[in-house]
Amino acid sequence: MADDRKSFIDKEVQRAMLPLRKHVEELEPAVANEQLLGLVGRLTARLAAAEYEEHARRLRRASESLDPKQLALALQELEDAGLLDDEDEDEDEVVDDEVEGLIRDGAEQRQADPSQPRRRPRELPKQLPRVPVRTDVPADEQSCPCCGGARVVIGEDVHERLDLQPIRFRVLRFERVRRACECKESGVVTAPAAPGQFERLLASVGLVAFVIASKYDAHLPLYRLQRLCKQMGCAISDDTLRGWVKRGGEELTPLVEAMWTELQASWLVQTDASGITVLDKDAPGGSRLGQMWCYLGDGGRLCVFRYTPDGEGKNGPWKHLARRTGFVQADASPTFDRLFNGLAADAIEVGCVAHARRKLTDLLESDPRVAWPLKRIQLLYRVEKAAAAQGMSPGERLELRRRKSAPTLSKLRAWLLKTAGREPPKSALAKACAYWLNHWAALTRFMEDGRLDIDNTAVEREFRSLALTRKNSLFVGSDRGGREAAVLHSLMRTCRLNDVDPVAYLTDVLGKIADGWPQARIGELLPHRWVQQANEELKAEAS
Repeated sequence: MADDRKSFIDKEVQRAMLPLRKHVEELEPAVANEQLLGLVGRLTARLAAAEYEEHARRLRRASESLDPKQLALALQELEDAGLLDDEDEDEDEVVDDEVEGLIRDGAEQRQADPSQPRRRPRELPKQLPRVPVRTDVPADEQSCPCCGGARVVIGEDVHERLDLQPIRFRVLRFERVRRACECKESGVVTAPAAPGQFERLLASVGLVAFVIASKYDAHLPLYRLQRLCKQMGCAISDDTLRGWVKRGGEELTPLVEAMWTELQASWLVQTDASGITVLDKDAPGGSRLGQMWCYLGDGGRLCVFRYTPDGEGKNGPWKHLARRTGFVQADASPTFDRLFNGLAADAIEVGCVAHARRKLTDLLESDPRVAWPLKRIQLLYRVEKAAAAQGMSPGERLELRRRKSAPTLSKLRAWLLKTAGREPPKSALAKACAYWLNHWAALTRFMEDGRLDIDNTAVEREFRSLALTRKNSLFVGSDRGGREAAVLHSLMRTCRLNDVDPVAYLTDVLGKIADGWPQARIGELLPHRWVQQANEELKAEAS
């Protein structure tokens, strides 16, 4: 880490000095030149050091992980300075050992469970079709050189290799038979249109499903998909691909609206927002920043994105979650305040410990005192991991939290109060402590209900998909495009949360919609119900 930092700073100094050195060398006297160069070098080094620390801070925030060596070093510094209570440290180690035992037991139980799938790296999936490629010994070796008799087959050496047939387009030719009587009195009758296809659409529902999944699940921009289509035997313009995506989004919008209605009834809604660039010829620079709000509900089975043309709360959570009374988990941004103070809703605020932890993690290198609270927070997360390892019910998890996490939280709060009282109010550490204390009730809400998560990282994970699409596609073309993206991202992420193949799902659902699926039964097509029905059909076929 130190070598990387020094190398980064040296490169920045050299880069800043090159354009100045030639000009300074022409000045007199030489001593003044060296002094000037030294001053520029020192200032550049300071700037580079600040930039490096900011870069490192962003990386730490992205990884959400603490370097155990760095944390141990900071704790050792506190111990050497006599700022640690040995009795408290011993007690924490006992709690930590007990929790670690629960985690180990859970891992051992999973390994011993015969129902758990075991990976066999060289065994190919049984469900794949087998194509025999048989070879025999040469004809001149099929006879015995000793007696001249034929060598009979006594066995085979079998080796399997995974293969892929080239993906190629094909044309479905729908032929509707017409019939008429020779008497010409009864007229002509024509066979009905083929089921599961949209009229006046060049693509089949399977191809539309593939294009949507390629863009919003595999994060493939349409111009790259256009190249891929050409390689597969058919050149398709990006305008045509975009039209198919648009049509798919229009047909699938009722599903997402039904999913949104169901999500709003969830006992917990987790939410956060991320910006997205929107083209706008009337905006400065030709673009502006829209907002994609993510809502996660029903215990993590439903994910709905809602697009807004700006980041204002009146167009986002105040409108989306108006009059809500259940749990809402979010960071402590003022944008969400009206959901909790009765102005827009009377929801119950649930804080995000991971978000609050960042306030302290950012100070670890500059102030080793934050190692103590970070160690306490680490113990809280080990309790959560132990509950997950044991597969505890919400009631069991709540009981474990009250027994193991409550004492840790009590110590953490005492440290925050003591530190906040000693620090200058405008110092970084005082501000971090104030953040925790001001939002303490929301941050410890998970101690009241075993169904609640300790943090809001489940929503942040959903933004990874949006970030990949945004990285490859850069922007959306309009507000309508933003709403379309929200619909399709919602379905793709909900498919992934429920372990549903998005192409198979979209192909089936679009076909049913094309056949006139009744609006009153649209909820049956949501991914978490679709996969249940598919599993039941597979079981029925197997029996």
